[in-house]
Amino acid sequence: MSRLWLCVAITAVAGCRCPGGTITPTEAGFRVDTAEIDFGRVSEGGIVDRELSLVATGSADITLDLATDGPFVVQASVTIPGGSSLTVLVRFIAGTTAVIGEVRISANGAMATTKLKGVGVKPKICVASTPCKKSEYSLATDSCVESDQPEGALCQPNSLCLEKGECRAGVCQGVARQCDDDNACTDDSCSMEVGCLHSLKSCPVPTAACKVATCDAATGCGQGTAPDGQICGTLDCVNAHLCVSGACATVATPEGFVCGPATPCQGESKCKNKKCVAPDAGTMMPRTIVKLPGTVVNERPSLVAHNGNLFFQLCGLDVPDGGSDGGVDGGSDGGPDAGPQADTGCGLVSFTGTGFERWTVRYPDDAPRRLVYAGARGVVLLQDGALDVHLLSTGAVTHIPLGGQAVPRGVAQGPDFEVWAVVNSDAGTRLVRWADGGLVEPVVLDAGASLLAIDELGAAWLYGPDAGTLGAVVPDVDGGTYALSWQPAPVGLSSLNVAERSVITGGTQLLNLQDGGRVGFTWLSDAGAALEVLPRPMVSGVGAGLAFYRECETPVMSCADADKDTWVHAFSLRNGSFLWRAKVLPSQVEGRIEEVALAGVVPGAVGVLVQVSLNGGPQAYLQGFADGDRVLLCPMLEGTQLAGAAFTLGNLHVLVRRNGGPWQLETYDTGALPLLTTGWPQADGISGARRAR
Repeated sequence: MSRLWLCVAITAVAGCRCPGGTITPTEAGFRVDTAEIDFGRVSEGGIVDRELSLVATGSADITLDLATDGPFVVQASVTIPGGSSLTVLVRFIAGTTAVIGEVRISANGAMATTKLKGVGVKPKICVASTPCKKSEYSLATDSCVESDQPEGALCQPNSLCLEKGECRAGVCQGVARQCDDDNACTDDSCSMEVGCLHSLKSCPVPTAACKVATCDAATGCGQGTAPDGQICGTLDCVNAHLCVSGACATVATPEGFVCGPATPCQGESKCKNKKCVAPDAGTMMPRTIVKLPGTVVNERPSLVAHNGNLFFQLCGLDVPDGGSDGGVDGGSDGGPDAGPQADTGCGLVSFTGTGFERWTVRYPDDAPRRLVYAGARGVVLLQDGALDVHLLSTGAVTHIPLGGQAVPRGVAQGPDFEVWAVVNSDAGTRLVRWADGGLVEPVVLDAGASLLAIDELGAAWLYGPDAGTLGAVVPDVDGGTYALSWQPAPVGLSSLNVAERSVITGGTQLLNLQDGGRVGFTWLSDAGAALEVLPRPMVSGVGAGLAFYRECETPVMSCADADKDTWVHAFSLRNGSFLWRAKVLPSQVEGRIEEVALAGVVPGAVGVLVQVSLNGGPQAYLQGFADGDRVLLCPMLEGTQLAGAAFTLGNLHVLVRRNGGPWQLETYDTGALPLLTTGWPQADGISGARRAR
């Protein structure tokens, strides 16, 4: 009992007077009715207020002092009228972790506490699957929830050939873009990825000598007089048929007249003493060199190209975070101001063909992926149980869970830009397809199917689960699918390529798709496994194929691998008959083919970039072959170690380092060579990923 209450009791009994005069029995105290406040789960940066109940237990007013620690906030003091109660607000400002704290309430030397707890949650980055969907993070389910954009909302159609897009029933619909530039000298067209294209019209070449095609923007194609010196007939270093004053005349060939084109490692051939003399070949020198801020992920394919832009993976990156939110800064959560990361990791990098960095997207887990190909959908990469598709323009990523592990050589792009994949899971082996509408599962396969390729008709070709079988899944007219029966194919199949309506398997069998049929036959019974195969139309209209394989120059009963030469073999697609072959690499030389490009002048001619090991060190060469002869041999700088290569129009791009130095992106001028960039499968042999035709 306190001294005050003791004095009151004595006064009542004995009539004593207490110090200070008459005493009113007043209790100056307080009570906290809230033992704990749970703020629950709150999104990062969110603010939640909860009530704290306080009671004045005496008849006099009382002032309470309140205090807490961040991320909780409470007012510093509150006065409660005697005998009453009130509530104060306690605020939680959410971060990204679970936190525990307390509110401390004190008055007149007494103190009470109320426990506080809350969980800050970092929202997932939600990217809508289509322009007319919106994806929002749900705190309750910790997931992204999609819904339709409002009817009539503005949108950007997937095709740049459409404009004024509006959302209708969840689909972005637009009107055709008008591409007419009112110039009679251009052919106007539209590309889904680029938009309007205006290419110079190819006017008919005049049949008369010393006439040239002309074009007027208003009237179109016409004819004019050829300039003096234009070739109008046969030409050698003795006599030349040249145009003079609009007529074709025979003149003595001038000394120094150009009689042969330049190559990447030598200048033009010129007439000297009535002979065509080529300058000595030198070393190919890069036109541009870009030092890379990391280490190249050297797994084929390491470098892919699309529309002149380059895509590859680097590790050891130290770049600003950002990117999967659609920004050009490249990482997983922030914007351009997110700042550099303290650690280093891996990511996807894009450069222009002229050597300027376009964007860098750092992977959230900093682990490299398997680069599959670059196509109209974007850059496709394979990781555990999923595909990542990065936009060509910004690098923003769409993550596609597959419900299992994709077969490494079982991913391809179809003719309508959808992505196909062979997936293994506990549920079995499946062929799935990703398009605008999401993930579609068209067919269940037998376990072991692999080596996916897509032909021009939309059929998906697969190497079967049993040795020596090949099958196809073909769309029907109603948009569904059905599986064709498996048919014989070579045992030990190492590649599957589809083009020009023909399927070439492993270098030993060709299936012709003409008239919808499939006919198997052996075109080269003694060839080893093909590295790449490319069907190519010849001038006569008869398709020609090119294949690379290894075998001994003289067939023998047995031949060790070290004794096999590497050959390029040209054959007829109609019946597999031999056209020509040439030796690319001799036996006993360790090497590999890095990249291949067709030549546009001589049907079947081909440029080949190879890397070999000479005297214990790496060396690279660009070679050219036509009609069975090697017509070009250009070495790169000594010690060149290649990690990837890609031809674009007039250029050869390589990822390279020398003598253990830093990795570089180098570009070589191949404009003097008639090399094409269409048709050839990408370096990993997945023919569905071949370049644009």
